[in-house]
Amino acid sequence: MNKRTIESLRNQGIADAAGPGKFEGEPIYASYIWDCALGGCSEDVGDGIYRVELSVADKIVFPELGDASSVLAYECDNGFVLVQAEDREGN
Repeated sequence: MNKRTIESLRNQGIADAAGPGKFEGEPIYASYIWDCALGGCSEDVGDGIYRVELSVADKIVFPELGDASSVLAYECDNGFVLVQAEDREGN
């Protein structure tokens, strides 16, 4: 992944999180994770919740993910997408 791609993904995430919209107020990686989830790069853990396992490349783009190993993503009834990073123990 080149620097231009990284900057583009980060800038899109920043714009999406700033809102208004379904990612407003969420971490800047929310729209990226949601795209991954809908694109089939996830596990459906039930009740409309998706788990996206993180790669090294994901963490290069979004160092905010720190020690997380995956991110849970969910679209609530009012259309907002919520995300929560989790470590290997599911915390």
